[in-house]
Amino acid sequence: MQTVTDKKAYSVQELALLYSLSRGFLRGEIRQGKLRVRRFGRRVLILKEDWECYVGKAYVQATKQ
Repeated sequence: MQTVTDKKAYSVQELALLYSLSRGFLRGEIRQGKLRVRRFGRRVLILKEDWECYVGKAYVQATKQ
């Protein structure tokens, strides 16, 4: 059985629950083009590698300040 952290892609809801972020915040980041998503019909998925890239960029920006 696959756990949430073993998945290759996450829904906005899964990431919000997993990382204690609001869905609105994640959707805002998607809308601004900061967080890359893949759309399958009406379903919005964030690949694990895209999430890791997004988090890495946020870390770099935080350390520059």
